[in-house]
Amino acid sequence: MVICDVGTIEAPDLGTVESLALLRVGLSALGCSVRLRAPSARLRELVRFCGLDDLLECEPSALVVQGETEERKQPVGVEEVVETGDPAI
Repeated sequence: MVICDVGTIEAPDLGTVESLALLRVGLSALGCSVRLRAPSARLRELVRFCGLDDLLECEPSALVVQGETEERKQPVGVEEVVETGDPAI
């Protein structure tokens, strides 16, 4: 596997995706795959738009939000008990 750090690409376009796809084709002839490190949201979007997200795998990013947060429900039947003789913390 070849990891390609694309985090410094400031304005990715379809030419960027084409270059990465050609890199993937060349490496696949050698039996290697490509993983993109630190792709911007724009580059991820372009890769997905071109239908190449299966060929150009992206590393998970801490900035990528998938899904929505869920509200937590208070546990039922749990009560806090305070004894009057306990010192304050």
